[in-house]
Amino acid sequence: MTLPYPLPRETRSTGPQAFDGVSVTFGPFAFRIFDTADVIVQVKHSGDAEWSDTEAVTVSKEDPDEAYDYCTVTFDAVHPATSQYQVLARRLHERSMALSRGNGLSLPELEKETTKQGTILQELRRDLTTALFGFFRTLRSPFGELLTPIPPAADRAEKVLGFDASGQPVAMVPGTADAQAVADTYPRRNAGNTAWVAKTPAEVRVDIGALSSAGGAVTTANLASDYDTLADAIAAPVPAAQNFVRTAGYAAVGDGGGALYKRGVSLTTGGFQSADGAFWDLAEDERTPQMFGAAGVGSNDDSAALADWLSTGGALFMPPGIYKCKGLSVFDIPADTTIRGVRGASIWDFSDRTGQSDDVAKFLVGALGSVGTDVYVTADVDAGSVAVSINTSSFSEGDLVILHSDDQYIDTSGPNGAKYGEYAIVDEIIDSSQMRLNVPMQETYTVSANARICKVEAIRGIVIDGITFIGQGRLGDGDDGGDRGLGFTYCRDVTVSNCDFIDIDQEQLTFRSCYNFLAENTYHYHSKYFSPSGTPGSDHPYELATRGTVQYQIRTSDCCAHGTIRGCVGDGGRHFFNTGTSYFDLDGVLPKTNGGMFGISRHVKIIDCSSKNTWHANYSTHNDADLVDFINCKALGSGIAGFNPRSSRIRLIGCQTNDAPQGFYLSGNPRNIEIVGCRAENVQGYIYALPVSGHDVEDIVIRDNNFYAATDGGITISLQGGTQTGVIDILNNNLQDTKTTGNGAPIRVLGAAANVNIIGNFSDGTDGGFHARIESDISKVTVIGNHFCNGIRPLTILSGVGTGLVYNNTQYNNTTSTLWSNAATVKAGANNEGDFGVSGPVANFYLRDTDDPNEAFTRIYSYSGTFIIDVDPNDNGGLSSSFRVRIDGVECFRVDAAGNLLIGTTTPGASKLVVNDDSIQINSPKTPASATDAGATGEIAWDESYIYVCTAPNTWRRAALSTW
Repeated sequence: MTLPYPLPRETRSTGPQAFDGVSVTFGPFAFRIFDTADVIVQVKHSGDAEWSDTEAVTVSKEDPDEAYDYCTVTFDAVHPATSQYQVLARRLHERSMALSRGNGLSLPELEKETTKQGTILQELRRDLTTALFGFFRTLRSPFGELLTPIPPAADRAEKVLGFDASGQPVAMVPGTADAQAVADTYPRRNAGNTAWVAKTPAEVRVDIGALSSAGGAVTTANLASDYDTLADAIAAPVPAAQNFVRTAGYAAVGDGGGALYKRGVSLTTGGFQSADGAFWDLAEDERTPQMFGAAGVGSNDDSAALADWLSTGGALFMPPGIYKCKGLSVFDIPADTTIRGVRGASIWDFSDRTGQSDDVAKFLVGALGSVGTDVYVTADVDAGSVAVSINTSSFSEGDLVILHSDDQYIDTSGPNGAKYGEYAIVDEIIDSSQMRLNVPMQETYTVSANARICKVEAIRGIVIDGITFIGQGRLGDGDDGGDRGLGFTYCRDVTVSNCDFIDIDQEQLTFRSCYNFLAENTYHYHSKYFSPSGTPGSDHPYELATRGTVQYQIRTSDCCAHGTIRGCVGDGGRHFFNTGTSYFDLDGVLPKTNGGMFGISRHVKIIDCSSKNTWHANYSTHNDADLVDFINCKALGSGIAGFNPRSSRIRLIGCQTNDAPQGFYLSGNPRNIEIVGCRAENVQGYIYALPVSGHDVEDIVIRDNNFYAATDGGITISLQGGTQTGVIDILNNNLQDTKTTGNGAPIRVLGAAANVNIIGNFSDGTDGGFHARIESDISKVTVIGNHFCNGIRPLTILSGVGTGLVYNNTQYNNTTSTLWSNAATVKAGANNEGDFGVSGPVANFYLRDTDDPNEAFTRIYSYSGTFIIDVDPNDNGGLSSSFRVRIDGVECFRVDAAGNLLIGTTTPGASKLVVNDDSIQINSPKTPASATDAGATGEIAWDESYIYVCTAPNTWRRAALSTW
């Protein structure tokens, strides 16, 4: 007999599993469950000591209808590959079904109940084993000994825990006689370092105090007496037996600069030399600028102290205060540095700075890694390949590298144009001349274009949180200069969160050739932009006139990879977010060196961000970005557009633009652009695609969007010259109240497009000549299932368009609704107006004759209960026949403009009916009752004996039939 609910030996859990950094759904797993509520999911992130339950996940059975089945889990967000998860079955038992059926048992329910109880036993055994393992990890008394409970919280607060003479726990106050209990057993080395000796109670009290303040850094050494200030400690001859010094302030007691120091061997940053010649190193786990002499009061120049503080790296804390930096000081961040502040209160202030960033060719605060010597490939590396032929002697597995060449990306030009380049990690050294990379290449790198690989010595592990950076604001009108704020170059694993950037006039937060980075919950504000081309209060400047500082708020450039910009907010500036190539290395030398800082930014996501009041596009990708996603981002107020994708494989999903000339502006070199589920409102135009002349945009997808209240244009795709090889899909969009001028339309496509699909759109309200306008050199167009209402005309397809189909479209309440204008060789059929009904001209179909490029209209409609086929004799394209029926290309019959019905012929005769055949067949016989039977003039009938002809109303004549 088959076991309906099998239960193998198992722990009913997955054990620790690694996330892959990409997926959100995992499973199915190798154990079955009865209910999804029986499953818990735990996660453990890098640095976490323990597992924690998570509810940000959905558990699903493979087959929801199965009572007992395997399951999968789907997390609400992607987790990094450094994190882990585990799935555990943990059923809280219940009884919801009786086992008895009449006088017996229900065997299916008994089988199910037995398995349910078995699963619970397995899960209890697993959890008990885990709990015991946790118990054995803890400190505990030996077997047979019983410790009394530790003192309650109130008794042990601000005390240290020790043990009395009987070994029982006691709470002691540091530095008092409470420490007497351990004095005789607290060891130290004697003066000759030959034996362990007991300390005096006074010595014990001093050492316990040191332990409590140093976080365990002090072990068994003596601690010197406290000094008020650093100057006091420097002036003091510290006894040789003392290994630690503590101050109550830097320049004055209580100024925040007090610190613990330990004996060192040389003078180090943040340390000092005492009067006896000894060196003392700063021993604080988390250091503040005050420990290096910063005042943080908004008047002193704290530059020198901040530089020393920053150079020590590690854990750094900037307490609330205003830290002024004057002159031309810039600051370098070392690897593995965390800078922590209090948002809105920890202020790094450059507003009184002298000069600008270009004067020293560096960011105000930044980290700069380096690249090794280029090694040239020995064979072409094709797109999609991971194998590289190269001398591998200078590489190791795990190296972070950039593969780049002299080829220009897309069609940019000039010494600062983007060149091919992308990040990878060396996955395997195959032999001395071959290695394999961890990801397929996006481009082809050729020997002829000097394809080469350089190793990146990245600055890693930087975290900046809760700092406000303030700059000088606008430095001058028409002066292309200013401050560049926080910048990272050749860095890896960087996080900037909860920071504010105010009036840093040029670049505020920049990632350049960085790998794996995050900007989260940052705020950006730029001072008002001024251009001599426009007076205050006029429109934002559109022309490339002499202008002020460029003003970028968040920027990625030069071969960035795997970055996320999330939950950030911008106000003012040229762009809130953009990509671009660098004009300067900003490594202390202004000119950009050949071979450095080249490459394409890829795999960057901008999520849940908001930007307002930019004088160019709120969000933009220049001609050096690929595979960039904008997700749920908002743009409010712009001088050009909310979004300006100019490069390749850019997706805009769930984004929104309000109050801008264009909602979405595809300029430069856009290629393979998707705009899905977005919204534009109160704009001049919803979408405007105007690539450079001759550029192939390949695919453009505009789908499932909502557009409202444009003042001068809808969706306009204008391709200037060249050949577009992909598809332009304009699908299922809702366009409401679209105003236009000239030849504008809610949907307009013109230029050399290969394949245009306009399907399922709803255009309601326009003052343009047509709801949709298709023109110029489009090869193929499909217009299907659209609804055009409350305008003038529904659709025009101008000459020059090749082939295609117009089908199943609906129009309603257009002031000139009789024409589906079609001057091209496009097939059309079954387009209608309103609902097909009994009375009134409520259904019009417009048919296209494909034998001639001229349009011939036939309207099929109902009127006053009559079904009418109406051929317009004044617009029949010069054809001799206005209506014809063909099957498989063979004409069956036609009705010409004179009303002649021609069967098998195109030549009219003396009769209105001309049949080009040798017989006419009337299938059914009819015998008039008499010569005066009812009949119409011209009616013909037959039976077995006669042929009957009605020669006048109700007047029949007949002729007899005979055989031969």
